[in-house]
Amino acid sequence: MRIAAPWSVLAFVVALAGCGGSIREPGTVAERAVRVRADGCHPTVDRLGSGTLVGGGLVVTVAHTVAGASAIEVTTADGVTHVAQLAAIDTALDVAILRVPGRAAPTIEHGSLGPGDRGTSFAGAGEALIPYEVRRGVTLRFADVYREGSYGRAGYELAAEVDPGDSGAGLFDDEGHLAAIMFAASRVSRDRAWATAISEAEHLLASVDDHSEIAAASYRCAP
Repeated sequence: MRIAAPWSVLAFVVALAGCGGSIREPGTVAERAVRVRADGCHPTVDRLGSGTLVGGGLVVTVAHTVAGASAIEVTTADGVTHVAQLAAIDTALDVAILRVPGRAAPTIEHGSLGPGDRGTSFAGAGEALIPYEVRRGVTLRFADVYREGSYGRAGYELAAEVDPGDSGAGLFDDEGHLAAIMFAASRVSRDRAWATAISEAEHLLASVDDHSEIAAASYRCAP
């Protein structure tokens, strides 16, 4: 069941910007959650997704939210909206890396999940919680973001209720390490969803340097 994030979870995040003090770098799972907004693929409606600050001003999210966008914004857990740039994208694996200038965070370690593991994913900028249980770790076969071809990826089948805009939310292990990225929900079963293992994004993260920038609009919009 999807849960609105309680005030107690987010209050300390909002308070970081008060009293003229400096904003503390994001460190906890809740502070790393971001809302991704992409403009340009629909004349009246922006595409919404979720993402995770992974360090160095970078955000991991899903490609199907940002491919084809003319502008991308990221709202962090303190309520501040930043202009973001596409730094790397893999439309076959549905993973994208965004750069958020001036938004530093400690580099997060990567982890993994196993069958029966339970946790909570933070959707958007932490405004909603998605409880989940890992049903199994599998090699997933899905079409790319354009619904073409068939591509394998390491990932997880989940018992979770996922809504539009949750794609890109991070899943973390018991030690707070980023383990996976939510990317799809079943159209048949309300409590079935899938996540891509973070190991599939490592080649993209390794390819990004201080000058990496891609024109998102050079890609087609996902259906």
